[in-house]
Amino acid sequence: MKKIKKSSSACCKKLKEFSQSNYFLPSILLLIIIILALITVSGVQKTIRERLKAGGGCFTAGKTVPSDMPTDPSPCCTGLALIRNVQPNEQKTCPSITVDEKSTLCSNCGNGACEPWENHCNCSQDCSEQRMLGLKIKFQCINQKPAKDSPQKTKVKIAPQSGQSVEIPNTYFYPLNDGFYFGVIYPEETLLDSTATSAIYVKGPKHLQRKFDNLTLTAGQTLDLTTKILEAGDLPTQDGKVDRSDYDTLVSKISEPYSENYDLNMDGGINMVDVSCLIDTLSVKYEEE
Repeated sequence: MKKIKKSSSACCKKLKEFSQSNYFLPSILLLIIIILALITVSGVQKTIRERLKAGGGCFTAGKTVPSDMPTDPSPCCTGLALIRNVQPNEQKTCPSITVDEKSTLCSNCGNGACEPWENHCNCSQDCSEQRMLGLKIKFQCINQKPAKDSPQKTKVKIAPQSGQSVEIPNTYFYPLNDGFYFGVIYPEETLLDSTATSAIYVKGPKHLQRKFDNLTLTAGQTLDLTTKILEAGDLPTQDGKVDRSDYDTLVSKISEPYSENYDLNMDGGINMVDVSCLIDTLSVKYEEE
């Protein structure tokens, strides 16, 4: 019995010595770190599952993948790949950082079609720099870089002097510091004819369409279309005019949850300033054909 007691006492003494050694504490800390890492990974995986579930199981073409989401395996739907979420700047060069916090988006880059979210910076095989045309436009009631600086999805149509018109329905224009917006399009080479003139039609997401005549289109140029302001007020669903129904719709949105579709000056709120912008457009009323 004394031998057992002595053995037990020696064991406890060794355990105590071990616990006081330099090896026991780091081991506990390492164990805690491993547990926290597993919890974090589990949380990230849960977030991914929730996001993918909300998006129908995968990210479709043109959808932005959040910067904190792992990209291996790819979250894009079958047939799509990740490309950088970048936009050429006013000098038509490619920025080193992305538009949306270094995020990426899913696209079918390489299919031969230059999609609205693609450009020569993120999909040069579909959007050739040799076909690039820069456009600078001005939206009514925006005189500096707005608080809501999200890109505006705009319709652009090119009508050559002879030949068929080509519509580019979803061209993204990005705000500049001076209140203007800049975007790039990649028309077919047949439309880039320095010996002929064309008209360009531009229609904003809540604006009347404006026509810009007698333009000579050459690859690599930037057209300054700020000579005409795109008047605001043709609200979704757009019908080509600004009238009492647009006015009533906008006034009703003041008391409803915020929607960028009705924020005419892009200041992050819908109020009487927006209504004033729309009233100014009532004198114009119809868009140019």
